[in-house]
Amino acid sequence: MNKVKIDRRNINLNQFHYFVKANARFILNINSGQCFAVDTIAYDLIKRIDKYKDLAIVKKKLIKEYPEEQIDEVINELLLVNKERSKTDEDKSLYNNIKKELDLDGLVLMICQDCNLSCEYCYGENGTYDSKPIFMNNKISESAINFLINNSKSYKKVSISFFGGEPLLNFDAIKHAVSYSKNRGLECSKEFNFSITTNGTLLNNRIATYLIENNFNIILSLDGPKDVHDKLRFFPNKNGTYDIIMKNINRIPKNIRKKIGIRATLTKKYMGIKDIITHFEELGFSDVTIAPVSTNDTNLQMTHNDLKSLRNEYSKLALYYDLKFKNKIGFADSRTKTLLESIHNLMKTYYQCSAGRKFLAVSTRGDLFLCHRFVGNGKYKVGNIITSKIRGKVIEKVIRKTVDRRIMCNKCWARYYCGGGCYYESELHFGKFDMSNNPNYCENFREYLEWMFWLYHKHRKTNLIENKSNK
Repeated sequence: MNKVKIDRRNINLNQFHYFVKANARFILNINSGQCFAVDTIAYDLIKRIDKYKDLAIVKKKLIKEYPEEQIDEVINELLLVNKERSKTDEDKSLYNNIKKELDLDGLVLMICQDCNLSCEYCYGENGTYDSKPIFMNNKISESAINFLINNSKSYKKVSISFFGGEPLLNFDAIKHAVSYSKNRGLECSKEFNFSITTNGTLLNNRIATYLIENNFNIILSLDGPKDVHDKLRFFPNKNGTYDIIMKNINRIPKNIRKKIGIRATLTKKYMGIKDIITHFEELGFSDVTIAPVSTNDTNLQMTHNDLKSLRNEYSKLALYYDLKFKNKIGFADSRTKTLLESIHNLMKTYYQCSAGRKFLAVSTRGDLFLCHRFVGNGKYKVGNIITSKIRGKVIEKVIRKTVDRRIMCNKCWARYYCGGGCYYESELHFGKFDMSNNPNYCENFREYLEWMFWLYHKHRKTNLIENKSNK
């Protein structure tokens, strides 16, 4: 093997992230998304390059511990990886080819800006979003549907998501919107899909049957076992809601229940992620998403001091999934499924979500917002479906802020798996949409992502991962 010509510029360390999980060593090529399980010499090499910033110095130190031929072999391998195409080039291409006209594949209809609960962490002013009217009328919903049809030129399939507040408080308006969408879809060759996010307290046989017959994607807000859920999600009189929700859910056949998604909110009051997941699996659910709370309330928000507890939870979760993979058993955690898919397919995420690019939210009065979380915030109002006036510069500004152009994200090794975080979270913590998530959440995500790389490398050749990743 030819000796390596030493140049301190040979290896760009900004392109690599190295870490250890469960005594296994890994080096991630941030640009390509490839992650390698490596031996001690490769890990020591990259670690010392990080420390000394000079490949010649590093090699002199390593020669005392490893044969020179092995050192040169590892350096050559790193140099080959280092030459791979930078994602910066892809970001420039993405940036220069942004669509100038609105082209949506969905709308969120705030069908009811009121709620029958008084959850401790609600970001929507108890579902009202501090604005009126409470209920969306049929004229507004029809105008919103027509707006979507007229602004979805690239899409044959579009979606309507019913949100609130508690959308089932305005169930008749939901039925009207569904019927109108289907009729307009036939006229315009558009296929409509429907989803609803509900607290489950109003879910009776009649409503459940209707939602199932119309192929709704049902997302249920449940935070975990009864003692966890009832501390956070309760009626205005402080009575818990878990029992009535489970009574309603038990009316739904188990084969249908598997189609219901769970959306749980994680707070510092209870951080037992694995226990929350297993609780829902035992109840027969197969699609569970756990997201950190959106708040500045220090009694609920997780801080840097909670990271030790969360690290323990992530390791427990990874070992739990490790056992499931070994036994060829699926799991319900949607976030883990998505990350394994991204790792498997070397997927690149430039945005965390499609807000402003592919979907907008419509308030009860017909105002358009960047997403449902911004409803009522005039700063992120982008138009009105009645007047059809759109603030295109606001949307374009959002679209142009890829993760590589967010100043708090563009040096983070995990950015292409996160996409830069939630716009609402950034506004909440920094007063701007294009900064970052709560830094504590970023730290938690990086820890969790490292465990997902570990899990993937243990089971990357199993059909269980390949089937999930290629569906």
